[in-house]
Amino acid sequence: MVRKVDDSFTEAVNTVLTSHIPSPVGTSWTLELDAAGTQLEVEPAAPGFVDASSSVSSLGEMYSCQPNPSDGGATEYDQQWVANNMDAGSADDPCGCFARFVDTNNYYAGMIYRPAAPTDAALGKNVAGIKTILATANWGAAAGDFDGDTFIFKVRNSSPRLTLRWETGALEITSNDAALTGAGKCGICLGNVLVDTDDISTSTEWESYYWDDLTTPGTTRVYSIEPRPCRRARRC
Repeated sequence: MVRKVDDSFTEAVNTVLTSHIPSPVGTSWTLELDAAGTQLEVEPAAPGFVDASSSVSSLGEMYSCQPNPSDGGATEYDQQWVANNMDAGSADDPCGCFARFVDTNNYYAGMIYRPAAPTDAALGKNVAGIKTILATANWGAAAGDFDGDTFIFKVRNSSPRLTLRWETGALEITSNDAALTGAGKCGICLGNVLVDTDDISTSTEWESYYWDDLTTPGTTRVYSIEPRPCRRARRC
C-alpha cells in the first residue's frame, strides 16, 4: 500500500487550497465544485489545518487531490482525515470525503455532521445528478465531540464504507452499492454534497488527509490519533 497524497496542511501564511502543494506527498489540489462566496484555505497554525473562508447556505465545495486514483487505475482505496474542529452550532454543516468521482453529478461521499445531530454520519452517492443516502449512523454518544478523531472512507468493489476511530474504539457504516465502479478522483468536500439543504461552516476544520492506493505494495506513514486542544477561544 502506498499513500499517493499525504497532506498535513502546513503553510507559513494563509493559502488557498488550490495554491497549496500537499506535503509530504502529492502534487496539487483542484476545485471540482465551487460554492460562490467561500473557498478552502490552509491556515498558518501548528498543527496545520484547512477550513472554509466563510459560511454559506445550501451550497457545497469539492476539492480533488492529485495524483488521482484514475491516473493509476486504483479502484479500491482508502482516504483518511482527522477532524481538528467540528461545528457544534448547527446540525446541517457536514464535511467529508468523496470517491470514484467522475464529475459533479457522479460520485460517492461520506459525510460527518456535528455529534449532537440526530444523524452525525451519512454514506451516499450522486448518480446522474440524483443524490441518494445509502446509510446513516449516530456516533455522537460513543465518540464524544469528534475533535481530533480519525475518519476513514473506503471503497471496496461494491461496498463503500465510512469508519470513525477515536481514542478507545471504532464504528463503521457500510452499504452494498455498485453504481460507480471506476477509479475516478477523490478528495475532501463540505456542504450540500449529499443533501441539497446542507450548508458550509467556517467552524469545521481538517487537520490532515491522505489517500492510500491498496493495489501498490509498499509502506505507509502512520498518524498518531490523539485529542487536539482547541486553538481558538471562540470555538472552544
